[in-house]
Amino acid sequence: MAGLSFLFLENYFITQTSTILGFCILPYTLSFEKQNKSSFRYLFALLPLLIFTFFVPVKSLYFFSLCLSFVLLIEIWIGKTNHLPLFLLLLLSPAVIYFRSIIGVNIRLFLGELAGQLLNMANLEIEVHGNSIIYAQDTFSIDPACMGLSMLVHSFLLGIFILAYFQRKTQQTLNFWKTSLLLFILLLLNVTSNLIRIICLILFKIYPELLSHDVIGIVCLIIYVLIPFYFFSKLSYRYFTTPLNQEKDEQNSIDLWAKVISIGVFVILVGLGIHIKQHFKGEKIIPATCKVNGCEKELVTKDVLRFKNENVLIYVKPIPHFYSAEHNPLICWNGSGYQFKQIQKKEINGVIVYTAILEKEGKTMFYSSWWFDNGVHKTTSQWDWRINAIKTKTQYSLINVNTIDSISLEQETKRLLKLNIFGSKK
Repeated sequence: MAGLSFLFLENYFITQTSTILGFCILPYTLSFEKQNKSSFRYLFALLPLLIFTFFVPVKSLYFFSLCLSFVLLIEIWIGKTNHLPLFLLLLLSPAVIYFRSIIGVNIRLFLGELAGQLLNMANLEIEVHGNSIIYAQDTFSIDPACMGLSMLVHSFLLGIFILAYFQRKTQQTLNFWKTSLLLFILLLLNVTSNLIRIICLILFKIYPELLSHDVIGIVCLIIYVLIPFYFFSKLSYRYFTTPLNQEKDEQNSIDLWAKVISIGVFVILVGLGIHIKQHFKGEKIIPATCKVNGCEKELVTKDVLRFKNENVLIYVKPIPHFYSAEHNPLICWNGSGYQFKQIQKKEINGVIVYTAILEKEGKTMFYSSWWFDNGVHKTTSQWDWRINAIKTKTQYSLINVNTIDSISLEQETKRLLKLNIFGSKK
């Protein structure tokens, strides 16, 4: 599985502390039923996933197929195990990091709005502007780098470690759905913890540059996430588990079937890897008719166009298919050393777009807006553009407008929202 990842998932994995920590605790999550030697249960989930990956050839689906195959082969050759290794491997996928970055915007906006409403109920004068909260003339931003939000994946890793601890201690196991429910509770605890943390930071006026800012994040994680989850897990393993040591049912020709299925899965995974690699090599996704009047056009990479003049910098980032990930500004600009401030949804010309301020080394560099566009339909919703792309069979692009002041940003955004820069569309 590691070899297939190396061959067919180049430039896919992101090396960070959560990834290293995850692979370190992977062996600890493995527990086997001592008498039940083999299980083919994951085969019924793997087969439809392999078929789906063939028709939707994206690297994340291939990685999920590798994870499911890994657990399947362990259960065939070593013995039936619990579900924790699978949850852990899926959590280490870069797709989770991407999902957290994109969905994190809406979570931050929701938490900011909710914190503002709760504080206003306490008769405090609070103003909320996107991910920025103003209290007593001080501005607090709920940014991507916030300790509470950045620790989300780490808290899930620690949560899985706690479940593995109780599994080893009790020699009991939870089924798939009960484990899923516990991890969902862990997610709710994270959201609650971040809300409490934001309120504390505002009330006590704790700023990001202070050490206490990070301390508050760690304390909230321990008190409101890890400790409650520990007791939820303890109760679950006391009342809702089944023993790991079960009687083995007689099975005929298990060794032969194990060899046939193992070789078959390996051959299919190799074929899928080749299919995905060829798919990305032959992909052409530049809109031929894309143009913006008054701007110089430049091809930045094989799939990103840049338009610029002395007042504006516009990126047009085509998205190949409805299932593809986009070049989101939150990821691309952040990788260039920029930080997003005052992220909010704003209505311009009857269209909701994202707006934000880009800072670098503490200085404001750009005012930015972005949305999804197929020439006719313009939206900020991931579900909206993907569903519309299926219905209309059109290709969407992410439009990112950047100017040096807020007035120019609104003017340029209005101008582009009125235009169809891709030419005629159905």
